[in-house]
Amino acid sequence: SNGTLIYRITKAGVYRVRAEATADRSKFSECVVTIGEPLRELHIQMGTDEETIVDQTIQVSEADGSFTVSAVLVPEDAYQQDVMWSVEDNGVLSITRQTEGSVDTAGNVVRPKATIRINTSGSATLTCRSIDNSEVSTSVNVVVKPKAGEQTTKATSVTVTDLNGNSSVEVPYNDNTQGVTIRAVVTDGFGNTITRGSITWES
Repeated sequence: SNGTLIYRITKAGVYRVRAEATADRSKFSECVVTIGEPLRELHIQMGTDEETIVDQTIQVSEADGSFTVSAVLVPEDAYQQDVMWSVEDNGVLSITRQTEGSVDTAGNVVRPKATIRINTSGSATLTCRSIDNSEVSTSVNVVVKPKAGEQTTKATSVTVTDLNGNSSVEVPYNDNTQGVTIRAVVTDGFGNTITRGSITWES
């Protein structure tokens, strides 16, 4: 050999490579080559309880002020531990701090984390994506409920009924017909009735 080794990777693992002098094999040197597993999946976890992995929706309160999430990597000891957190730019959430993940020599895993500041009530999409492979990512919908006693002004549904809750009203017409009373209830995305603002009626 001319002193150069081309190492063909066949699978992940820890390998010891040894080079010896041809003239005197007692003269040698070794190095350890670690081939890490590639990152295949990402999941988002709330808090420190492993059972709180979420893949669809996180619900928090505006009163919380902030919350912390961590990335669960599959495999857990994947060679590339770095991820990037992002939220859609709608003003509901913002990322204030991100910490990198790591695996120490004893195999202990420190998961990547992010601290998310709650700016207002509403909903936003939180995404965690691998820096090494952008195709490995996961997203969840974060729903921020208003503080107790407050309500959002963003209407998501309007229900129109008569005073008995009927959405279809039949009233016979005659000289004594005085009219019919109907009402509209406007709610936000959390099921709260919105009392502020106005309703425009059309017929």
